[in-house]
Amino acid sequence: MMLFPLFLLAKKSKKVNSQAINIGTGKETTLIGLLKSISEISKKEISPEFMPARKGDIIRSVADIKKARTLLGFEPKFGLRQGLASFI
Repeated sequence: MMLFPLFLLAKKSKKVNSQAINIGTGKETTLIGLLKSISEISKKEISPEFMPARKGDIIRSVADIKKARTLLGFEPKFGLRQGLASFI
């Protein structure tokens, strides 16, 4: 399911009622892994600048897509790399 039709589905749904809904693969991805994938797909070198951690920085995060499944019937059809490739 492409994202645009998903937005339309959410807009038409009476269940959603302006709730925030995460859309993602439901699998953890590191920032370094994300940058590596973007760099490989775009064939452009990306050199991250590492800084000391700040108070409140999120160390690990995964999109919880339960609400999207429940309210919209959303199921990821492809992984992050395939999605990035189609976007880039």
